[in-house]
Amino acid sequence: MSIARLLLITAALSLAACGGGSSNNTPASGSAGPGPVSDGEGGSGGETFDNAAMAVNVTIVSPIESSDGAADTTNIDATVYVPAHNDGDSYPLILHSHGWGGNKVEESELGEDDVNADFFARIDLQIQRLWDNGYAVISFSERGWGESQGEVRVMDPEFETQDAIAVLDWALTNTDVPLTLAMDGINDPVVGAMGGSYGGGFQLLLAARDTRIDSIAPFATWYSLRSSLVPNGVQKKGFIGGLCTLATSAGANLAPFVQTACNDAGSPVGNSTTKYDTEIDAAALAEIASHGLDVEDINHAVDAFVVQGMRDVLFNFNQADATVFELDTQGGDVRFVTTQGGHILNTPPANQAAQGPATCGDLDVMLALKDWFDETLKGIEGAADTIPNLCISLDDEAAVQPDRLSAGGLEDCAFGTAGCRVFLSGEAVTGAQNQGPGSPNDPPEAAGPSGLFVPMRTFSADGPELAVDREGLVLAGLPVMENVVVSSSATATDSVAFIGVGVRDAAGNVRLIDDQVTPYPAGDYSDQFYLLTGVGSRLNIGDTVGILLYGDHGQWEPVGSGGNWAGNGYTISGTIYLPVIQHSVVTAGS
Repeated sequence: MSIARLLLITAALSLAACGGGSSNNTPASGSAGPGPVSDGEGGSGGETFDNAAMAVNVTIVSPIESSDGAADTTNIDATVYVPAHNDGDSYPLILHSHGWGGNKVEESELGEDDVNADFFARIDLQIQRLWDNGYAVISFSERGWGESQGEVRVMDPEFETQDAIAVLDWALTNTDVPLTLAMDGINDPVVGAMGGSYGGGFQLLLAARDTRIDSIAPFATWYSLRSSLVPNGVQKKGFIGGLCTLATSAGANLAPFVQTACNDAGSPVGNSTTKYDTEIDAAALAEIASHGLDVEDINHAVDAFVVQGMRDVLFNFNQADATVFELDTQGGDVRFVTTQGGHILNTPPANQAAQGPATCGDLDVMLALKDWFDETLKGIEGAADTIPNLCISLDDEAAVQPDRLSAGGLEDCAFGTAGCRVFLSGEAVTGAQNQGPGSPNDPPEAAGPSGLFVPMRTFSADGPELAVDREGLVLAGLPVMENVVVSSSATATDSVAFIGVGVRDAAGNVRLIDDQVTPYPAGDYSDQFYLLTGVGSRLNIGDTVGILLYGDHGQWEPVGSGGNWAGNGYTISGTIYLPVIQHSVVTAGS
């Protein structure tokens, strides 16, 4: 979370590189030949064009050296999609790149959109929709992935970002693929970018380094790799291990510092008992952590459709919130929408159910992608009116669209003067309290058998509990900690508080909201306000909202992986404000 964002919360509570050439240009399998064709979905229906749509595989030469020093340049593998168009027409360009473990999208992989497909697979399918509707798209493999040369450096601004700049330069200067791009000015095309996860990270860093970028759509990506992978100094082993293993299985060419970090963090061949950032090579971690918007500032207006998953346990709500805040300060049109998708640990022995649909209430973010670019790149006024400025998903069907994000609920607290707060007065947690739900078949947000639930109360730690007493109350926003101190238990070998937001229903069942927990090692956090992970959930009459305290959780150490946190123990005191607000709910089909 940015310093500027924290300052605002505190107040409320009190460039272009040289272009490369191209070679080895070949028609993609199944590409249309020259000649008039009918346009695709969303077009004028049966209209014929002077020039058919075409897809061409190309090699784009990035002027940036191979990071292993083997060559002075790096070949980037790409497929260029040219839309059907009439002579004299120009069209916007969209750059697309893939998620971690993937590569460019070939024409043979395109097809009709499938609302039941995986969240990240659906992003790639939108290339077809955009291509059919008059956009040129270049999908490219990042260095070290697929057929692209070089080593994976985890979106290094001096390597991967420069490769993306070279792709854009190539689009302007190549003589092999006919592109007639709409232009904002000399050497300045009308250009957007799209992609999820790793393919979202490329957009933010590209926008920071290249002022030609007009509009972006980063889905499920990071603001800070340090706070994503080792938040507050605690390794998120459930995903670090998975990412490193995925890179190995995909045959990625990892740079040595990336492989060192993987080994130190325990996967696929390293020390499986490490838990803290101090146990990862400092230079390797510092290099990876320098590849984010928290380090690279954007200093020009960029329109942005930012989508994040409420139950994304790799890049959570707070990552997108920080990105939105930074982009907002530059004056672009910035929309922030969440879904029940993202990076989900949903196979046993992990601790989450399968991700939900790519919707926020009645908005399908995938279908909205074309509308977003129609307005921000084609200039079609009102095309993106269905996309709210802020939409917080509450479950698979419901969402709220508040005017602003609630921080702690102090300004919006549904309980008025009683305050939306949990008083912690030395609550003690001993041992590995929880590794997720009781079993892999438990429903989403099951809290497991051992989390310590501390409810909201009126005025003091021994005051009456605050239960939901009317319809229309929701959890939506950022929980905020005040004067919190985490103290080591006398016999503890580790002292890290894993803190989540919980709800206990009228029958006594407790659920962990959005599967999110935030680690806070033993320490005094009373010098300023601190954040937990943002949450969203509908509330029912009789529900009691509170905090869930754990000694372990599956995002940090997957279930059954050895019990590294078995000696964890701590006490915690302070106050945590929860965003319980009253707001109308938007549902699918409403």
